[in-house]
Amino acid sequence: MWLEITNFIINIGTLILIGISIYLLFSQIKKTHEWNRRKETQMLLMDSAIGKLRELREDIESRFDVNIYETRENYTDIYNRLSTEEEKKEFENLIKHILNYYESISLGIKHNIYDEKICFEYLSIHMVKWYKFCLPFINACRFRHPAIYVEMEYYVNKWKPLLEEWGMMLRKPGSPKL
Repeated sequence: MWLEITNFIINIGTLILIGISIYLLFSQIKKTHEWNRRKETQMLLMDSAIGKLRELREDIESRFDVNIYETRENYTDIYNRLSTEEEKKEFENLIKHILNYYESISLGIKHNIYDEKICFEYLSIHMVKWYKFCLPFINACRFRHPAIYVEMEYYVNKWKPLLEEWGMMLRKPGSPKL
């Protein structure tokens, strides 16, 4: 009888220990995933700040005299100002690269590869400005490909009101809830 009770207690203890181990394992996996997501987001932001996106932006600014942060012009205005077909094609290609970059970031956020809050705090104003600037180009592309740049558009529409709210909160600590 005592042997059966002891054996039962040992089995229950073992099951509890296994349960706790599984819980701790899944907790660690979740924390590791979150850390990796934040690390990927940081690498993305560094690339945006000093990498390919910055090169693209500087290329457009220097070659086509465009500063989307200080202009009321849009893609069509600049495109119509260009004199040769070669310039127009180069401008269009640079715009495609920038939009594709932001679309891939948006897909990464959607699929939980990148942290949305961190991306919002760093990229939102840039993405909203580029979207607004490029909207005539995006609309023209949608005649052939209706779903093009929809993920970017989703985050622009989500973030734009938050950006306006955040702009009013600059004097207060924190940022708007996503």
